[in-house]
Amino acid sequence: MKKIIFTLIALCMAGVSAFAEDTKFTTSLSGIAYYTNYSGVSKDATGDYAASRLTPSLEYTKGGLKAVVALEIDALWGSAKDSSNDDIDESYGIGADVNKIQVKNAYFTSNVAAVKGLSITAGIGSYDFPLVVGDSLPMASINYKAGMVDLGVYYIKSEEGKVDNSTDEVSTYVVDAAVKFGESTIKPAFFAIETRKAADTDQSKYLDSVGYIPALSANIVAGAFGIDFAGAYAFGENKVAKTDIKAYAFDIAPYFNVTKDIKVTGFFTYVSGDDNTSDKEDSSFIDATVDGDGSGINIWRLYIIEDGGSFTTYSDVADAGKYSNTNGYYAAGLSLEGAFGPVSVKLQGAYVQAAKVASGAKKDMGVEVDANISYTITEGASIYVEGAFLKTGKYYEAAGEKQNASYINVGTSFEL
Repeated sequence: MKKIIFTLIALCMAGVSAFAEDTKFTTSLSGIAYYTNYSGVSKDATGDYAASRLTPSLEYTKGGLKAVVALEIDALWGSAKDSSNDDIDESYGIGADVNKIQVKNAYFTSNVAAVKGLSITAGIGSYDFPLVVGDSLPMASINYKAGMVDLGVYYIKSEEGKVDNSTDEVSTYVVDAAVKFGESTIKPAFFAIETRKAADTDQSKYLDSVGYIPALSANIVAGAFGIDFAGAYAFGENKVAKTDIKAYAFDIAPYFNVTKDIKVTGFFTYVSGDDNTSDKEDSSFIDATVDGDGSGINIWRLYIIEDGGSFTTYSDVADAGKYSNTNGYYAAGLSLEGAFGPVSVKLQGAYVQAAKVASGAKKDMGVEVDANISYTITEGASIYVEGAFLKTGKYYEAAGEKQNASYINVGTSFEL
């Protein structure tokens, strides 16, 4: 009996050893907690709050199969009683039993053993293409990587509506290809947004039609110099409203690495807009891109006008229009980034103007100045102070009395 028991133990240990060699679990956790005090673009609009976010994730790999699950746990500190606050279900207070736990990612990827470089992915995954879309999305994809080329074909379902109704859906089809040569990458893409006539108009404006977006992003590196570029042109039709949609956006950012720790970047962003007339033509890119009303334009640079600051779900505190500005804008500016031992600094500023406004309205959105200073307190963790100021232009007078917008954000973040 002893021999049998020892034999079984030995076999089990050998099996576990073999399993361990072929299987790998990877966990990670990142988070942020902060307090902010702010003033919005509208007169007397002020506020302050504290919030935190934790993002735990688990990655499991076995041979050519990988599965990823990532959650996002958000909290507004203190119980909220304002029924107009869309984020009230994130509030935590004394005696509160509320929470908001979201699925950030939940997908699997499988290599195709018969074809080297070929893989399939399905589930809730992250897809990001500059200007067009950047979010966690329900999707399936086929990817093929060979040498310097990485080709992807994606199906994204952003709106289902009622499952027993086929007239209220929005589906997006994407083909992209990343071509790498040396340190540089060029990535063309083509998006087709199929929108049924009864679909949610916040997801897509191409009702009862298909909208098309050819796009290109690139990072060209030449020694200490480089340039980042992104551009997209959107066109199609809203057959329900009988409106033609033609819009475009681009971002160009040349940079110079002064040293390995100091970088200077110039940038110019243009997002086309519409003057909201009833001429049956819509030239607003935020209307034309993939869910622009919900995700805005994903450049994420300027802290106020582009909502690029260090926030959780409740952001855009100055209400400067990132998610609703169908007039479009252009921003011209400069940024400086540097690392000095445990201290990291980012400074940036830009002049911003609306692309198109109604007759009699003003285009000047203002001058924005941003800063972030962080200090590494231990490996993987930092404390930071971030501030932004917008000398608010006359563009905002169209919505009523205006004031200069600003915020100060003090917090800590970690990643392990």
